[in-house]
Amino acid sequence: GREGSEQAAGFMIYPGQVQGVLGVDILLEDTLDPGRHAHYQAARAVIARMGGRLSHGSTLLRELRKPSAVLPQVDTAWVGREVLYSDGQLSLVEG
Repeated sequence: GREGSEQAAGFMIYPGQVQGVLGVDILLEDTLDPGRHAHYQAARAVIARMGGRLSHGSTLLRELRKPSAVLPQVDTAWVGREVLYSDGQLSLVEG
């Protein structure tokens, strides 16, 4: 189900370090959708609120070698602000 401990904690799909604007350079998705392949390919990184380690979307992001993670707790107030994604962690860039 969706309420497992893995969902609550989040996990890294593919490692990397990327800085950019959340929602523009770094996509914030509710769920991973393989139909958004072109969007994922164009983004610097992809963060999803929910998804499985072995889902089609996660597999696609690993194949693209796209820095990405499932992070259920991302603050929506960060959308439009500069953030740093680093190996499964997302932080706000103060400036």
